[in-house]
Amino acid sequence: NIEVWDSQFSMLSSLSSHTKCVKSCSWSPNGLRIVSGSYDCSIKIWDANTYSLLSTLNSHTDWVTCCSWAPDGNHIISVSLDGNIKYWKHIQKKEPFINWRGNK
Repeated sequence: NIEVWDSQFSMLSSLSSHTKCVKSCSWSPNGLRIVSGSYDCSIKIWDANTYSLLSTLNSHTDWVTCCSWAPDGNHIISVSLDGNIKYWKHIQKKEPFINWRGNK
């Protein structure tokens, strides 16, 4: 689960959809969305106002170790133990725009 807290240390929400431990999460630059990456090999995009799940990206084949928003807030970069770095240009299409293959 991902727990969202306010500045007064009150928990606002618990986001639960990943089936394994969440390794990375990041707020979008405009604060409207959250991206999370998990040991379940998925990336999830959340609405930061309603805390609802917007999308699941399933392209990695091993643990997602890092995910973050690009500065424009519309694109995501993800890194996985499968040896790939993925640049998600069109999140709605659920397929990476660019896939860099590295060494495992």
